[in-house]
Amino acid sequence: MENQRVVVLGGSTGIGEGIAARALELGAIVTIASHTAEKLATAKSTLGPMVTTELCDASDEQQVKALFQRVGDVDHVVFCAEAVMRGPFRQVTTTTERQNFEVKFWGSYYTALHMKIKPGGSFTMFSGTISRMPWSGMTNVAVINGAIETMARGLAFELAPIRVNCISPGTIDTPAWQHLSAEARAAFFARTSALVPLRRVGQTKDAVDAAIMVMQNAYMTGVVIDVDGGGLLVGSSPDTANAASMARS
Repeated sequence: MENQRVVVLGGSTGIGEGIAARALELGAIVTIASHTAEKLATAKSTLGPMVTTELCDASDEQQVKALFQRVGDVDHVVFCAEAVMRGPFRQVTTTTERQNFEVKFWGSYYTALHMKIKPGGSFTMFSGTISRMPWSGMTNVAVINGAIETMARGLAFELAPIRVNCISPGTIDTPAWQHLSAEARAAFFARTSALVPLRRVGQTKDAVDAAIMVMQNAYMTGVVIDVDGGGLLVGSSPDTANAASMARS
């Protein structure tokens, strides 16, 4: 990826920051974007002076459009911004549901619409295996992720020769789980580890490896890559449902 230009939306923390770090190691010229100035500053202090930061609210189409007008032509774009507030279907307000869609789905959509990627470059989105194994209380998350996976397949045709792929993580130990107390998080991770074939939850590196792979592989497009430790093999068993209940507690 030497001298290739990479933009990571949602690149100030978690998997996005990990992708930015790996791309820098591979010689890329990296820009990270986030709606939070403080997170951008922290990420820059970690990633180093070679990374460029951009303040951008992915749920605002005009801000996304302006971002890509500023950065110009690039080789790869990764969208992993997320603001998914979970809860039982009839308890989460429609206002909250719309906000969830605005950030993750419409943010991905706006990015696809306004990004300027060179032919043969790539656009990588993130969904989640919950799209195909929904739990009670996770319907909103499952619907958004399913929509993103469908969009990735359609855009593989619409945007060719730009390559469009989707990474679908299972349970990954990232800051996304920090809404849980340390005790609840440890209990959920332990329960999940006992269920999946690989007997552990994912680490940031696992998702980063997959994202970098689809960025580099010039003959991959329209695919959804599951990074879940075999979690989809477990299916919607009673044990899986119990693990989901623990995640919400």
